[in-house]
Amino acid sequence: MWGSDRWGDFLWMAGNAPDVPSLGLFALGALASLLVLVTTRALSRRTRLGGGASLLAVLFVALPLLAWAQSVSVPNQLENGTTADADEVNANFDALVAEIEALRARVDVLEAQLPAANACGGTSVLANEPGDVCGSCGLDQYVCAGTESTVCDGDATNACGGCSTLSALPGDACGTCGVDTVICSGTESTICDGDTNNGCGGCTTLANPPGASCGALCGNGTLECASTESTVCVGDVQNACGGCSVLSAEPGDACGPCGLDTVQCVNPNFASCDGGTTGNACGGCQTLVPPPGAGCGPCGDGVLVCNGTEGTVCQGGSPGPVCP
Repeated sequence: MWGSDRWGDFLWMAGNAPDVPSLGLFALGALASLLVLVTTRALSRRTRLGGGASLLAVLFVALPLLAWAQSVSVPNQLENGTTADADEVNANFDALVAEIEALRARVDVLEAQLPAANACGGTSVLANEPGDVCGSCGLDQYVCAGTESTVCDGDATNACGGCSTLSALPGDACGTCGVDTVICSGTESTICDGDTNNGCGGCTTLANPPGASCGALCGNGTLECASTESTVCVGDVQNACGGCSVLSAEPGDACGPCGLDTVQCVNPNFASCDGGTTGNACGGCQTLVPPPGAGCGPCGDGVLVCNGTEGTVCQGGSPGPVCP
């Protein structure tokens, strides 16, 4: 009976019934296969090994398990035709539980003895782990190259070959009017290759650009910027005589040897001096006092004559001191 209530006697089968206390060869093989399967799946979840390493690991764990399956024993051998005793059955179950717990501890020990798997599924110590940064600027990552090594997946840089973040990319439009191009300035920066505009600082294409000749009168004016988008003609004037030629002297200017004459227009494109007035009778410009022809000498009977253009000298007359 089980417990305190009597339901009747439970007898182990008699006659030709199979023995139940022990495991046959087939059962042992099945149990061992099950244990190998469980162990393999447990290892696969905890490690990443290559195919050959995985087989060695399974054998490393499975062979001791097969030996364990052959050596399992229970304290009570139940016989056919005898009354079942719950204490004996429970004792057998407890023995099996204890053996399973011992097996679990053994698996933990064996797992600790297995070679550690690297992140690529091999057994070599990797110089660089997958996912570690690499490259000149640290913008790339190591990836597995097979199971025993890693390689950098690139060498990314900025568009100028450096590592800094560029404020503008080479080839971008730049400048006041966006018609210039960004170029590299070394490896870590960029600059605009110019600041093209219409000459007045604007972006509209000017039909009459600054600096060109202009004018409806004589065409001697110059186009100058009136704003950033327009020009105006400045300096298109006629000369003082009404023509377009440049005069050698302006009408009204003093002229002549002594500046006593005046420039006058001869025609619209020509002006000249209106005389050649001198300042004294000797052809010079200084005023001579007394003038040539005046009397001179001790007795006043001599005559002043020109001595060059700017002086006179006394000529003739009594030498004195007695005058005639």
